[in-house]
Amino acid sequence: MKPEGTHVIIAAVILVIIALLAAGCMSIPGPGDTTNTPAVAPPAVTPAQAPATLEPVVRTITVNPVPVTTTPAPGYETATCAAQGGTIVSPGEKCTGSYLPATNSFSCCSKNPVAIGNGNVTAAISSFDLSLNLDDNPGSITP
Repeated sequence: MKPEGTHVIIAAVILVIIALLAAGCMSIPGPGDTTNTPAVAPPAVTPAQAPATLEPVVRTITVNPVPVTTTPAPGYETATCAAQGGTIVSPGEKCTGSYLPATNSFSCCSKNPVAIGNGNVTAAISSFDLSLNLDDNPGSITP
C-alpha cells in the first residue's frame, strides 16, 4: 500500500521532468550546433580617399561708421557743482536757492548757503519702545 502523499510527489517529479524537457527544447543552440547559425561576412573594404583641402575665402566689407550723439537725459548730472556755478552745502548750512544735479556732490546749491543758527546743528531724536510679545496664543496677535 502506498502512503497518501505519494501521488503528490509523483506529480511533482513528472512536472519537473516536463519543465526540464521544455527548457531544453527552447534553449539557444550550443557551440557545436552550427547548422542553423548564419555565417557572418567581413565588411567590405573601401579604398581610402585623399583628404580634401579647403581654400579660405576672404571677403572685405566696408562699414560706414554711424556718428553717435549723446544727449544727457533730464535729471542726470552733467557737470560738477563748481562748473555749474553752484556751492556745496555743508552740515549746519541751508540752501536758499535750488539744488543742482552735480557729478561730485548731492548737495550742490545754486546760491551761497546760509548758516543755520550759530552754526551748530542740533538733532532731536524721539525715543521709542521696543517690546516683544512672545505669547503663542493666536488670539493675542494684534497688528
